[in-house]
Amino acid sequence: MKKLFVSYLLRDNCILQRNQTIKFWGYAPMDSPVSLRYEELQLETYSNHEDGYFEFAIPPHKAGGPVTIEIFTPEERVQFQNVLFGDVYLLAGQSNMQLWMGRLKEKYADELATADNSQIRFFMVPEKYQFHEKATELTRGAWQAAVGENLVNLSGIGYFFAKREFAKAKVPIGLVQTAIGGTPIRAWLSEDTLNLMGELPFDFAGISEKILQSRVAENENYQKQFAVMADVTDMGYRENWQRPTSERTQWHKVQLDERWALEDRLPGIVWLKKRVRVPDELVGKAGWLKLGTFMDADETYIDGKLVGQTEYQYPPRNYAIQKVKKEFEITIRLHIFGHAGGPRQGKKHVLTIGSVDFNLDEEGAWYFRRGCFLPIKRESIFPQYLPSGLFNGMIYPIRNTVFNGILWYQGESDTIKIRPIMARPLSS
Repeated sequence: MKKLFVSYLLRDNCILQRNQTIKFWGYAPMDSPVSLRYEELQLETYSNHEDGYFEFAIPPHKAGGPVTIEIFTPEERVQFQNVLFGDVYLLAGQSNMQLWMGRLKEKYADELATADNSQIRFFMVPEKYQFHEKATELTRGAWQAAVGENLVNLSGIGYFFAKREFAKAKVPIGLVQTAIGGTPIRAWLSEDTLNLMGELPFDFAGISEKILQSRVAENENYQKQFAVMADVTDMGYRENWQRPTSERTQWHKVQLDERWALEDRLPGIVWLKKRVRVPDELVGKAGWLKLGTFMDADETYIDGKLVGQTEYQYPPRNYAIQKVKKEFEITIRLHIFGHAGGPRQGKKHVLTIGSVDFNLDEEGAWYFRRGCFLPIKRESIFPQYLPSGLFNGMIYPIRNTVFNGILWYQGESDTIKIRPIMARPLSS
């Protein structure tokens, strides 16, 4: 017999859209009477005969709360505490929307330290994709208050939007987050909609989990082989160029804040070195290397010891130094996967010790040496980027939620022409 189940979106600490008729739904034993009660309201219905689904239409309620909502059948009773009525928004899009407060900690440290508004709450929809069949319900999830360290995984755009809206409307603000970096909007639209728009690949009907897993496994093997080839080919890796050295005869000067020559930006692995001296009063203190972003991946060393690494181009390279020496050498092993790699223009490259910043681009040139040339690396395969997969796995299960608005940010992945799903990516 099916037990009483209520959507994860409607449980403790949830925010429901104010001033609108809203749905409250779940599952119970088939053909069972189900009741809903809060404040002075009591509603009655029956679960259906097919799968035990039940649904209530809660009449419009002004902003406020908290209330306790009780759902019960003759056999079972559940309560959901601290429910508020306010304005609810869907956060959607790519990495710019997903970019979480933890990544913004350096710039907005006070927000994580002082945020204490429990009237702003968020729900992270679990990442899930599937094809040709819609997921009817979420399999997990919980509402959290936007307080202190809870903010770490919340969208920065979403949080600051909620802060602004709360200041304007003075009502609870709920955020339901679905954004995933790199995803095209096709992944978030239904198969029927994409078919009407002519936005489905011609071989979409042949997609299957088995084929996808085969492609993913093939890609993982390729990526591993590429990494091995890079290490074997890279002269710097073989000869341990990360170790400190004063030998510069085979290195040439570059500036990270200037555009490099084309040959230096071609696919492969290049190495960068720079010696740094700091004033006596700063020796022994903790510091940070803040190196902007690179295209594409890097491993960064201080005096031959790895202090940080990043596997793709977008995250800022902020690497901690436990104790700053009087003099030390920075070495960067930079992987360029495609055309025109290197440091991204417009970024600063600094050493921060306490409140003191040293501009590494003003302290003399960096030294450059190529470890190897490589073919362009194939893009990784991400099944969640394929059409309608995230609609089925993440949007359809929240279809009954009433939103005050939808925030979508970014769309650069939609500039790519539709490609057959089963086609092998080409490498040069």
